[in-house]
Amino acid sequence: MPQTLLLFGSVMIAAGVVSAAVVPLAARLGWRWQGVDYPDHRKHHDGPVPRTGGLAIAAGILAGLLMASGLGLFSAVESNPWNGVMVFAATALVFAVGLLDDLHGCSVGQKLIVQIVAAVMVVATGPSVAFVVPPFGDPIDFGRVMGSVVAVIWLVGITNAINFMDGLDGLAGGLAAIIAVSLGVFAAIQGVPSLFAVAAAVCGACVGFLPFNWRPARIFLGDSGSLTIGFVLGCLSLTASLKSTAMVAILVPLLALGVPAVDALFVVLTRFAEKVPGRRIRQRIARVFQADRLHVHHHGLTVVRHHKVVVLLLYAIVACSCLFALGAAARSNPTLAAATLIVEIIVVAVIRLAGIRTLRR
Repeated sequence: MPQTLLLFGSVMIAAGVVSAAVVPLAARLGWRWQGVDYPDHRKHHDGPVPRTGGLAIAAGILAGLLMASGLGLFSAVESNPWNGVMVFAATALVFAVGLLDDLHGCSVGQKLIVQIVAAVMVVATGPSVAFVVPPFGDPIDFGRVMGSVVAVIWLVGITNAINFMDGLDGLAGGLAAIIAVSLGVFAAIQGVPSLFAVAAAVCGACVGFLPFNWRPARIFLGDSGSLTIGFVLGCLSLTASLKSTAMVAILVPLLALGVPAVDALFVVLTRFAEKVPGRRIRQRIARVFQADRLHVHHHGLTVVRHHKVVVLLLYAIVACSCLFALGAAARSNPTLAAATLIVEIIVVAVIRLAGIRTLRR
């Protein structure tokens, strides 16, 4: 355990130091390239802020992976090294479309197509959701083809779930760091050093970036940052599940990402179901990806009216979810796993309802 903590700390520090060091350059480039976010009725910052923080996140993750490689954490990768190259290329593709959107703007359709292509690239290397294990009962067998489709949907969904959470200063980066730690612990328990290293790199990059993104933020993650983090966490969660043989343990990545995933599901259903005269299916689908103030953090801010309190509250909720998920895996307790998922759904629903009621007063 001490050696594991030392390795995690080394990778995390390398990623954090580089991420923090690159932030000033990323901010300057944001101003120079006009990648700037201006305040409006939906946003909470007071003045223009560069949204090129993804450059620092990408640099930090890359530095962490290089440190991990130097420590030999990738030497025991079971699969073909080509798989790692494909995952890296897919992540780079997601980062590129995010950066292009930050600087020049991309349509929802363009970003979605690129995310699907990137997800297919990852799934083509092997990962798929061949079966789903409910907390109780027998596994549900999807088969290879349907399992691959579910895996693509999962990757695209988690990518956008983290992106949806990037609505308050310090929120998405902090939540991603907490989730990455839990996935890193899970990978260490499973004895998969490569996944452990990637989780440490993501955590370090987010922690190094966080002081500059804390309210009042001096730089934003932008789509290049939030989409990249979400995609990497999606890949981590999918692969970590496949490495597990214990039925309850397979649920850990889902439970760790439960709060962002549940919030994203609520938002998607709410947007799709909005009653607008003459709205066609294509328009409803496009509405799903349009920005608004329907997320759990927006509703929390409506009730609490204090930015940092809402962010810290969501940190605590996600951290507790991750701890219970790991506890369920350690004890092979399906009841605890099911209870954790139910509580996540209830907590998100309660915050959303409280926000709606406050707005109606």
